[in-house]
Amino acid sequence: MQSEKIEKIVDLAATLASKADDIDQVLVIYRLKEGVKDEEDATHGSLDNDLELRDSLWLVKAFEFWLQASALGLLKAKDDDK
Repeated sequence: MQSEKIEKIVDLAATLASKADDIDQVLVIYRLKEGVKDEEDATHGSLDNDLELRDSLWLVKAFEFWLQASALGLLKAKDDDK
């Protein structure tokens, strides 16, 4: 099971890398496993490509809107594009 989680993270990173020419801003939000702490003794954190705070906030709010719209059924499924 651990190797499956690692494989999914590696696949995600590879997908991101393959689209790097088209991507302007990246924000990765993560939570560490229970009992694991980072150097700052935090249980969660983020990685980005040198975003300013306002850009990070914009990405978070856009993602939050996407989640809410999806939960309400307001987004077309990818198959509906045709």
